[in-house]
Amino acid sequence: MGGSVSHILKVYVSTEDEEIKLECLSGMLRKKKIDLEALTFLDKEFKASNVEIQKRILQVLAKFDYNLARPYLIDFVKSDLLTVFQTVFWYVKDKSADWLDVINENAVKINDNETFCFCTYLLKESGADYGTFLIPFASHQNVEIRVQAYYSLGLLKNKTDYLDTFILGLNDEANRVVHITLQALDGVKDKRLLKYYKTIAERFPEEQDYVLANLNHRLKDFSLTNKTIKKVNY
Repeated sequence: MGGSVSHILKVYVSTEDEEIKLECLSGMLRKKKIDLEALTFLDKEFKASNVEIQKRILQVLAKFDYNLARPYLIDFVKSDLLTVFQTVFWYVKDKSADWLDVINENAVKINDNETFCFCTYLLKESGADYGTFLIPFASHQNVEIRVQAYYSLGLLKNKTDYLDTFILGLNDEANRVVHITLQALDGVKDKRLLKYYKTIAERFPEEQDYVLANLNHRLKDFSLTNKTIKKVNY
């Protein structure tokens, strides 16, 4: 929906068609700014709208008036964590640290990969050491969540503090988890890892899912390869 904010609001008010209303709200999201009158209208409209319209209004409010949006975001935490995490990350990622308590308090509710991914994006943006939060997810039954957990651990500057968790990843039954854990260990030159690297070399006599390629990247730091490490006793 193009045109001025005033025009978009007139179209919004004049229709009962949900798709057109959503297009109007998307049009507002593309604006660099909207005036107080429009925000006041959307604030009232939020309370009278269905959930899908509320989600889009919430995005507009978050982008243009975070303080106005925040109570609605808090309320959405009860029913839709994904919408909250997406809205904060897309429009006010500089406020990510505000949501650390919410993330910690609702960790047990996070059981799908998309919600978990956006959760980790906020954790990274917050600047906090989120390693302890990720530890339970490194053993989650959902392999996609485990992959994202190890990827996110690998972004930490103090990832050597979580060596025990990385070792779990190196022994994971899923090739993709082993692969991402090896990548995440880039820069970690701890000899305690060598016996687990040897186990991987023995588990993968031939390349599968780029595991050996990443193993050899890690072994290069020790002047070893997936073949020579098999001859070393640990």
